Amino acid sequence: SSHASVKSKSDAGGMASVLRTLRKTKFILPLSVSLSIVLHFVFFFEGINLDPLDPANSKLNDYNVLETSPLQLPKWNDHFDFIAYCQNFGCQNHRKEGQNLQNEGNVINDDANGHASNKFVNKTTFLETDGGCKTLWFAGMHETLGDCTYQPMYGAALNSALLNAGDSLHPVLMLGRLESDLGNVDSSKFGSWAKKKGATVITVPRLSFQDEVDVVYHDQDHLGHRQGPWLRLEIPRLVEENSLLDIAPKICKNHVLYTDSDVIFANKISKADIHSITSEMVSSGAVVSYGREASKKPQIANTGVMFMDLKKFGALVPKIFNHLVEKGPFPALDQGLINNYLTQNQESRHLLPIHYNWKVYWKLEPSSFEEVKILHFHGPKRGLGLEAIAHLDPGILAEQSPGHVDPYSGLVKQGICCDRGRMATWAVESMVLLTPNLTDIC
Repeated sequence: SSHASVKSKSDAGGMASVLRTLRKTKFILPLSVSLSIVLHFVFFFEGINLDPLDPANSKLNDYNVLETSPLQLPKWNDHFDFIAYCQNFGCQNHRKEGQNLQNEGNVINDDANGHASNKFVNKTTFLETDGGCKTLWFAGMHETLGDCTYQPMYGAALNSALLNAGDSLHPVLMLGRLESDLGNVDSSKFGSWAKKKGATVITVPRLSFQDEVDVVYHDQDHLGHRQGPWLRLEIPRLVEENSLLDIAPKICKNHVLYTDSDVIFANKISKADIHSITSEMVSSGAVVSYGREASKKPQIANTGVMFMDLKKFGALVPKIFNHLVEKGPFPALDQGLINNYLTQNQESRHLLPIHYNWKVYWKLEPSSFEEVKILHFHGPKRGLGLEAIAHLDPGILAEQSPGHVDPYSGLVKQGICCDRGRMATWAVESMVLLTPNLTDIC
């Protein structure tokens, strides 16, 4: 391309200088702004042609994807036949809010298959007469020496939350210690780092229902799977036992947020944003609010981002584990259990707005980047397919992790063909900025 420039040592030094400067500011700039600045430097240094109408990018014009700030088209892969790869591939679509009856964020009761039905209530207005309250945000993982898989992901999540939801969320990190060589040590290196960042850290030696999990999943030898994902079901108990509703002034008393560790808070989330969701939960009597898995269809399935009514959900936890013993095991561990129990017992669930559990492989339009609140690395992650999407090269997935080709190849293809790697490119650069140094956490 005539727009191409040549990378040099000074270019690389300039990019490193930009990253160092942004890190020293401790993310004072809004994430979407600071990362947009960095991406523009990256594109300049790498000589990426950003003009989709340029003949050099003519192949891209066959696919109706718009440039949306701060997302940009990644550098074209000359060794990859995009047209052949994406031929006849169907991309998922969604409607902007207000364009259909199944409006994002409306309260729904789902049918036996977890699909949204036409039962809605009106949104309520948040009156910030007293400044509102902060919502407890929970995340958790199993922790042991020598395993630093999820810590970098949570580190990025926490940094992004402090930046984009620091006024609306109070972070709580649950660290499982089942059969861990860390024992009952109150503060690990990772825990100490999170505390310094402002998170409340709670260690969990065993689940209160550990025996039930171990009996039903007796063939599960992965310690993380025996405890880590199940920690979300301990939230009501941990709130009560640790008096978490009183750890800071004006903590919201009725609802909390749980996310998996592999998320980024991509844009600002205000107290009013959260209140619009929890008020709909109250109006409908919903126990929880969560949303889509890989499909954009309005189906309640993925508990990786979930609001819960503390009192109502806490009352159900013993029943949920009786259900596990009687009906288990379930696929997807606790997620399968939660979905099955709530569906079979017709408990009211709220469909979480799509932008609060956005996937890196989804085509962005007709939404704008600024609407995406929480980006969830469901499926492809850093080192496990995310770079394949960002570089428009599905072969990278096989190089990184051959064992993930089958389950992730369709999602990688969707990210390449439908979003053209834009969100993945943004995410890769975001993780560079947000991930703490491994020496500080591992």
